Amino acid sequence: MTAVLSDSDAFVATLRAQSQRYHSLHPFHRRMNEGQLRREQVRGWVANRFAYQAIIPRKDGAILSNCPHPDVRRRWIRRIVDHDGSIEGEGGIEAWLRLGEAVGLPRAEVADERHVVPGVRFAVDAYMTFARTRPWVEAVASSLTELFAPDLMAERLAAFERHYTWIDPAGLAYFRARLTQAPRDSEHALEVVTRYCRTPAEQEAAVAALASRTTSSGACSMPSTRPTPTVEVTDRPVLARHVRLSFDPARGRHVLLSPETASVLNPTGAVILDLCDGERTVAGIVTELRRTYEQVPEEEVRRFLGRLVARRCLEVRRG
Repeated sequence: MTAVLSDSDAFVATLRAQSQRYHSLHPFHRRMNEGQLRREQVRGWVANRFAYQAIIPRKDGAILSNCPHPDVRRRWIRRIVDHDGSIEGEGGIEAWLRLGEAVGLPRAEVADERHVVPGVRFAVDAYMTFARTRPWVEAVASSLTELFAPDLMAERLAAFERHYTWIDPAGLAYFRARLTQAPRDSEHALEVVTRYCRTPAEQEAAVAALASRTTSSGACSMPSTRPTPTVEVTDRPVLARHVRLSFDPARGRHVLLSPETASVLNPTGAVILDLCDGERTVAGIVTELRRTYEQVPEEEVRRFLGRLVARRCLEVRRG
């Protein structure tokens, strides 16, 4: 007999599948788990990751302030205690600062976030804004990136213990704590999302919120296993919600910012993306480019845009 999934089962299956598209697939994280990082790279990751760790209790506070259900708030508040601690010197943020010390970073340099790069800063700010401004249950759905975190954390802990023996084992306490906290948190979040996302529209919004977190975590620098989509001349490209085009004075170049990444663009690529406003068609973009540049092969523009669509940095509107 063939099993028939209920709408709820299908919804959960979609969330679970989406949660697996997390930053652990990024080449950097694979190299980290394989022991291929230099000491300065490990330190850079720890310093930048702290910017995210530091806003977790504030993000969860935003969810609490928007959530109208006392039973959800009573359980969700444990996340804040986990990260802030119930007294000074406890909690996940403190544990991360100790990790910084264990890898050779002065506590003050981690705490003041002086080493945080623009892409990470943008990602953290965007996530905080999302939690404050979107419906509370969508913010809860976005936290389901930890649905499979027990395996991810266990793998990371084992990798650090095996490959980076120069790190004081006491500094790995954060990862050990998450082995029990993460499954508890993800189970509760899944329970909340399935309870309060009942309509197709609510479920679609929840999946989109989770997708925004998973695809924005290094998506623009991850190699795509999919063929490059064909972008038609009538398509109207626009930057994805989690991506921003910015000018980096230090580099003197435009960069495409997404959470945890900053991709440097050549001048032509920056001009093309500046024209991707969701209103101009690809044909219109090519026409605009030809007013400045003598030769603009349409096919090259379409391939460039297609690669960014494949990496989820661009979306296209059709019709």
